[in-house]
Amino acid sequence: MFFKKKEQSLFSRYEDPSHEFSNKNLELSRWYVLHKELLYKIFVIVLIIWSVITVGIGLFVWGKYLIYDYPRDEAQFASMSQNLVSYNALTSQKPRDIEFGAVSIWNTKDMRYDFSVPVSNQNENWLADVDYHASYNDQQSDIQHAVILPGQRRLLVVFGESTTIQPRAVSIDIDNIRWRRVDRHAITSASDYISHRIDFSVSDVNFLPAGTSVEIPHSVLRFTVENNSPFSYWEIAFIVLLKEGDRVTGLSYLVLDTIDAHEKKAVDMSIFSNNTRVTAIELQPLLNVFDEGVYR
Repeated sequence: MFFKKKEQSLFSRYEDPSHEFSNKNLELSRWYVLHKELLYKIFVIVLIIWSVITVGIGLFVWGKYLIYDYPRDEAQFASMSQNLVSYNALTSQKPRDIEFGAVSIWNTKDMRYDFSVPVSNQNENWLADVDYHASYNDQQSDIQHAVILPGQRRLLVVFGESTTIQPRAVSIDIDNIRWRRVDRHAITSASDYISHRIDFSVSDVNFLPAGTSVEIPHSVLRFTVENNSPFSYWEIAFIVLLKEGDRVTGLSYLVLDTIDAHEKKAVDMSIFSNNTRVTAIELQPLLNVFDEGVYR
């Protein structure tokens, strides 16, 4: 024992003459050499434990997938190929197609014709931007544009097409429809919103046929249009349905520069339809009330 303590004391007091290797480094080196085998065993044990844990987790995950998850995924893939959602549930989220009536031909003057077709938008919360044209006698009109409001029934019209022969094979064809949904968070009822803003009435209808006097070389229609709504509008267009009793005898087109809320405006317009008699009229406003730019 005495000799060992002396050896340790001498070892601890040793100094490297080159001063490149301190006593502390020498002690660490000596400790590593003495415990090298033990450190190797500890490293191997830690590596074995780590491998057991990681491999065990991997085997558990793969086993769980093969036994439980894989059959479940296969069942889900199989169910995806089946029609589990009803067709009505899927189609209820998209707008219904616009309904079309029969095409009408209106002879105006100098071999010019108007073509019209009644359309109906049965959707309560969808409005349609429609591009269309008329086809007749193997030729086509220019493309027209119309906005059909939710629940609206109106005419699509092509005015003043010139042809030297009676139009045949007449159709009004749709080039494009762009659907826009009314935001129900902002507008709870589209029908109430529309009816509150489109409310025009006609009075004092007076039709003067061509030849009534020298001063009237063509037919003249006079009437008063009243805006019964509390909204004022900038330029607004109307399709004018000319009627003899309940029968529509022709069409015309009217544009008012402005019309204020509850304002009455006297209208004096020329009618160029041939052999047209007018005892009443009906106005179809071409007004997109969802466009803020139309309001004054």
